Amino acid sequence: MKLKLPPGESILAEKFTPWKDLPRHTGCTSNLEQARSWLRECDKSHDKCNTSPLLDYLPTRVLDVSLERDRVFVAEGDTCPRGPYIALSHCWGNFMPIQTTASSLPVFRTQGICLESLPKTFKEAVFITRFLGYSYLWIDSFCIIQHDREDWAREAPRMADVYSNSHLTIAAISSTDCTGGLFHRNNEHQVKYAIKRELEDGTTIELYVRPALDHSPYEHGALLPANPLYPTPLLNRAWFFQEHVFSRRILFFTNWEIVWQCHQLNTCICEVRNYRDVAQNPIIRSGLRNELPRGNMSRLHSLWTSIIRAYTERQLTYDSDKLAALAAIAGLMSNTTLGRYISGLWESSLVSCLLWTVSRPALENDIPLRRSTDTSMPSWSWASIIGPVNISEGLTAQGFEIIDIIYEEEASSLVEASARIIMVRGMVCECRTWYPGPNYDSNMSTFHRRPLQEVGMERECTFTVDIASEVTCGRGEAMKVYLLKITRDKGIVLRRTDNEENAYQRIGMFGGDNLGEMEFTSAVLKLV
Repeated sequence: MKLKLPPGESILAEKFTPWKDLPRHTGCTSNLEQARSWLRECDKSHDKCNTSPLLDYLPTRVLDVSLERDRVFVAEGDTCPRGPYIALSHCWGNFMPIQTTASSLPVFRTQGICLESLPKTFKEAVFITRFLGYSYLWIDSFCIIQHDREDWAREAPRMADVYSNSHLTIAAISSTDCTGGLFHRNNEHQVKYAIKRELEDGTTIELYVRPALDHSPYEHGALLPANPLYPTPLLNRAWFFQEHVFSRRILFFTNWEIVWQCHQLNTCICEVRNYRDVAQNPIIRSGLRNELPRGNMSRLHSLWTSIIRAYTERQLTYDSDKLAALAAIAGLMSNTTLGRYISGLWESSLVSCLLWTVSRPALENDIPLRRSTDTSMPSWSWASIIGPVNISEGLTAQGFEIIDIIYEEEASSLVEASARIIMVRGMVCECRTWYPGPNYDSNMSTFHRRPLQEVGMERECTFTVDIASEVTCGRGEAMKVYLLKITRDKGIVLRRTDNEENAYQRIGMFGGDNLGEMEFTSAVLKLV
């Protein structure tokens, strides 16, 4: 709790530091005026925030909120007057908002959309846009044609342009869907409670008590377990990851206050100014700004591993969006020395990229570890896993080569799996594996561990299975698997597919110096 002294002199002035009031309603005029002040100051004096935007850029479509008081219109970016715009970042959740489709687009252009028909978050985003004096607002469900594969494939990689060139991003950080809103109203006793006491000399002391807000949920995002006092569902969403990375300025509308973040200032209504970057992305944001122009391949690969580690801790409503929600970042990095983008991996570092591992998050959260329901995603890509993933760095192939990569003709290279099959030559050993019981993998150090035994041999070693439920058989019904060496002492564990001849799927990764007794022979395999 924080104590606030009443105006004027007080005998407690030397013992307590005054703190600013928390308004009961987060969308009150004083909060929005403060937001406008932050924005003006950033425009005026923050060099880092005003270096890169294309001043005349408009997305393919925007909402024009300036034409009529009670309606908004979908406008084509290449035909309307140039001007700054605001972008909204929000959770879709399980509620399907009003949206632009091929059939509704002509109506939304000419007749507009009734403001009262909009869900709370969208309606309040329009209000903020007008309050700050802007004409254009970008909302994904209105500005991308929904259920249109071609428009989706064009627009998803453009999110880097949309958010990096927006004058401001407003984020509904505390709402699970678009009905939750940007603004929140709290009980008056929650934000300010008066305490009166009479001293022995008859003097009346009056103090105001308010919450000392905890900013750690905003700092650590997906790494922290959910806290009902500080709901931050947006920080756990994979789509928000790149929206946040690209935005120059963001106003976070929390359930208690407004938090401001730009390249030069982190601050908030409650005046706790010493917290770190919201959702802990400063290294990734600075890496994209600094490393892309330099083009150092090893540093770019290291940056990509950091991106994947942070991105895979977040959640998606649809498994099929796994690559699409990262397409804008991949698009930027595809113009570097990393080479061709292959279903979430890079051509120049394909050996290291194949040796990814599933990992338990730093703290438990709600992300389940499971195989993607998107059947087009190859098992050798990290994108086939729903859950946190780490990618290896700086590894050199030994006795392993990629013979061919078979690309999908119809796939969009950034938003879908561009290749499903890779042909490889390497050293292979036939083994068997099984699940030995719950005590075998009950602690952190043996998370998802399974035994391996070469056929005809007694000695056992272990490997890390990607998805625990994929190896549940007992020793008597042991599963036949194949170890494929990629480096001297690391490789992937495969099983033969049931529905495709001579094709193998990844189920895990092995590594260590205890493989010397196993007999490996050279073979050509088709990985799917």
